[in-house]
Amino acid sequence: MIDKQPELQWLDMDEARIGDLMAAYRRLPAFPEAGEVLGALKARGLSLGVLSNADPAMLDHVVGAAGLTRHFDHLVSVDAARQYKTAPAAYHLGAAAFGKSADDILFVSSNAWDALGAKWFGYRVFWVNRRDLPFEEIGNAPDFQGKDLRSLLLLSEFQLDLNKPA
Repeated sequence: MIDKQPELQWLDMDEARIGDLMAAYRRLPAFPEAGEVLGALKARGLSLGVLSNADPAMLDHVVGAAGLTRHFDHLVSVDAARQYKTAPAAYHLGAAAFGKSADDILFVSSNAWDALGAKWFGYRVFWVNRRDLPFEEIGNAPDFQGKDLRSLLLLSEFQLDLNKPA
């Protein structure tokens, strides 16, 4: 929780503000194209999952509130590793959920820090770069990037075997 993190004490948030922040997080809408793209990827026979720093209850709630649960085969919280992403143990949980090695999975994130951590771990990475920002300077660039999730549909049609066997 925010009030237990010494590095966040400068936020000066009381319990009411923390509650408001967490309530807003629980209602985050999906990006407009998310359901359409996830449905199209599932229709192509792909297995999809989420690897999140959220605890399992929060993850289930947020994905459900966004109306996306039906698209995912795995909702994986790093809670089981007791370490947040970018720790390797956290990224390992994603590969383990699919029973594949990291390099057989395309990891998709809109967070540059997460894309970088996934790349370091060994995933093939697609960075959703909605703001056309430069990538982190401290590591390898993602394998692919696009402005939104629709770019994944083009990628899966023309450039990448997303069902590469383990």
